[in-house]
Amino acid sequence: EMVRRNGKALEYVPEGMRTPEICRTALSKVKHEPAALLPYVPYPDICLEIMKLLEGKWRCSDLMRSVPVHLQTEKMVCQAAADTYNSALQLKSIRYDLKTEKAYLAGMDKNVPESFLNIPPDKRSAEICLQAENWYPELLKKQPELIPDIVRNSCNIYSLNHKMEQCTGTKFSVGQIKKLYDGKTLPVKEIWTPKGVMKDVTVSFDKRLKEFNFSPVR
Repeated sequence: EMVRRNGKALEYVPEGMRTPEICRTALSKVKHEPAALLPYVPYPDICLEIMKLLEGKWRCSDLMRSVPVHLQTEKMVCQAAADTYNSALQLKSIRYDLKTEKAYLAGMDKNVPESFLNIPPDKRSAEICLQAENWYPELLKKQPELIPDIVRNSCNIYSLNHKMEQCTGTKFSVGQIKKLYDGKTLPVKEIWTPKGVMKDVTVSFDKRLKEFNFSPVR
């Protein structure tokens, strides 16, 4: 009854009594100021709803500061990353274990190179680097050091993509290379191999042995 009269009164409801129904009732009464409820809503899904309601009206970094650490989820962090081109993930108030590859990929934007630059070097995975190379080729030509050495010199989807481009003269999507790296086949019109040029073949890759295998296209 109290939150029906004043949604902000949720603050004074004992935490153990803040049911989803009470929280949603409070939210329905503060449509113009839903951010005020974030520190007092103990349900990650409702917190995420509030963040989406405020998209474009509030800075996502400010909203994340209001969400208790134990309630933060990867979905929330992905939302924060996407809304701020990854800059929100620099906040210490966001749990470190939720700053995942998935979250950083959610924050990358094809038209905003800064969304890649906002990712710390130790978080630039092979997939993130491959996406960056597809989207920001000019940036990485000028600053190749932005790709960590461990990514450039290891067996991963980034190095596999370079090898495939060299051998086929073809550009591939991130999705195609991911599937190839995970053991799926990829049809190509032409590929240069140690045994000569092969045409109209399907390529597979064994990441354990670091070897290619070829078979005719069916």
